[in-house]
Amino acid sequence: MYCDPINKLYLQFLMPILQEFSRVKKRFQLEIGYAFKMLDCLKTCFRSLVPNILTPNAIPPSDLRLIDVNLDDTRNHMPLSVVTFGVQNRLPGNMNLWRSMAVFSPSVMLSQSKPPLSTVTVLKLYAGDLGKLDTQYQAVHFHEWDIEGITKRKSSGPTS
Repeated sequence: MYCDPINKLYLQFLMPILQEFSRVKKRFQLEIGYAFKMLDCLKTCFRSLVPNILTPNAIPPSDLRLIDVNLDDTRNHMPLSVVTFGVQNRLPGNMNLWRSMAVFSPSVMLSQSKPPLSTVTVLKLYAGDLGKLDTQYQAVHFHEWDIEGITKRKSSGPTS
């Protein structure tokens, strides 16, 4: 469930909204609360969420009229093509470089069938000897990996 990219997308989209709800919830959980501050908190929450749904001309400038907005009227809804889902802002501009680095994950590196090193976009930034790197890249899965030995050496400290 947590590894599902669709769930991650939903969570990234919902994060600002969930943070706003959390702020409001904390206000209502106070033992000594000021009722009018709570109302202001709810209005602020509503005002921050409405622009995600309605077109700017459908949002009244006054908080007094904000409660009268008909959210069911689809003529006032923003078209999906202009909705800012908030995900694109969080993606790095060099997305292809990041994606190409997945070839260096242990599951790919230790596989006998891995993509050619020439297809790894991030290597355009590499200033070293590509031939030497490719030789090591192709042979890394032949190396014997002693995970237990590495762990034991790290935990026991230096030997003299």
